[in-house]
Amino acid sequence: MLDDAWGAVAELAASQHGVFTRSQAALHQISARRIRTAQRSGRIVAFGSNVFLVAGHPPGLHRDLAIVTHAQPHAVVSHRAAAVLHGLEGVAGQVAEVLVPRPHRVPLTDAPPVIIHAASALDPRDVMTVCGLPCTTIARTLADLGAVVDDDTVLKALIGARRNGMSLRWARETAERLHRPGPSGTGTLLRALDQFERAGSAPESWLEEVLRRIIDTPRLPRLVSQYVLRDVEGAFVARFDHAFPEVQLALEAHSRQFHFGPVREKLDEDRDLRAARCGWDIVYLSSHAARRPREVVNLLVDIVDHRRKRSECR
Repeated sequence: MLDDAWGAVAELAASQHGVFTRSQAALHQISARRIRTAQRSGRIVAFGSNVFLVAGHPPGLHRDLAIVTHAQPHAVVSHRAAAVLHGLEGVAGQVAEVLVPRPHRVPLTDAPPVIIHAASALDPRDVMTVCGLPCTTIARTLADLGAVVDDDTVLKALIGARRNGMSLRWARETAERLHRPGPSGTGTLLRALDQFERAGSAPESWLEEVLRRIIDTPRLPRLVSQYVLRDVEGAFVARFDHAFPEVQLALEAHSRQFHFGPVREKLDEDRDLRAARCGWDIVYLSSHAARRPREVVNLLVDIVDHRRKRSECR
């Protein structure tokens, strides 16, 4: 019976990143005495009086977050840790962070290093389960993120989340609902969303945003992002990441993630041929170009000057 009971607890713990609680063990007829025996033999490790880890479970962010969220009542994974669980672009590392609504925070004994953020309240619509852990939603994570990272990191995460299907309206509604005077991440997110509204569109990749900054210089003609090219009859030809309509020059952020492979390359080639028929040229700029902005700007200025002179000679 003992082996069967511990087997059931071990199976449960495996689904919880190696962690189980005293009450979960009791449901499988594991008494306090049996738990003490398992501790003495080194089969389990205690964190506080009610949370245990199956010995030998590999260390890592998920394990640490499971320990803390089981030991800390009402705690949910948040901020950078939530961004990692959601796979938000530009956020990496092993920072264990949780959000705990007041007044539920309790001292933790022997718990892994963790950053605990206090919240006046935690709306159920801001919580979901990710990787078996209670976690803030993507919109709530973005709203919190600006409190612990710089503005560009939030912007990069927002661009990636939007590209993966997140609604910008959801992000704005969440940030506005949570926004309060004082330091928080909501202001950072709202500024990023306002930037998209002023531009009339949102970039589809971080590279696209970086390149927009590089080429936004008075030495070049007016830049239009997400420019739609139509032929003389008004039919759709192409949509470019950026364009200088004055000289019929388009700029494409050319990343391996979104522009390589036989299908994507064929679509790009067909689009380029249609654009060339309309007299347009396309310059592809990669992440390498984003690391040498001055050289890229000078090159674009030369190309624009050449196209202007060629147009004057016609």
